[in-house]
Amino acid sequence: MHHDAIETLQTVHPRHVDIEQDQAAFARDPTVAQHRERLDGTGYPSQLRGDQIPVAARMMAIADIYDALTAKDRPYKKAIPVEKALAILSDDVQRGQLDRNLFDIFCAARVWTLAQKSERK
Repeated sequence: MHHDAIETLQTVHPRHVDIEQDQAAFARDPTVAQHRERLDGTGYPSQLRGDQIPVAARMMAIADIYDALTAKDRPYKKAIPVEKALAILSDDVQRGQLDRNLFDIFCAARVWTLAQKSERK
């Protein structure tokens, strides 16, 4: 499981369409919408909780939040440093919104370095 989870995290593209903008994407892959769910039931669109949220969606949630925080191409905000983004994600884990085990894997695998490498190309 650990190895599979790392592989999945490493292949999840950090930029996914917002379900409100692309209903066709949701029809093809419900994970696109489910990554907006939170373990404590405060997410959307269906207020799923805990194990109701597929593992792929939980992983995508971490990657998406990280990307939103650190993206340099957003005209409405400045990118924040990696350390601050990880601290914010950690706070979300502590509040019970994000999966602790998957966040630990995200950090141990340093998944964000993949995005940094692709930016350099």
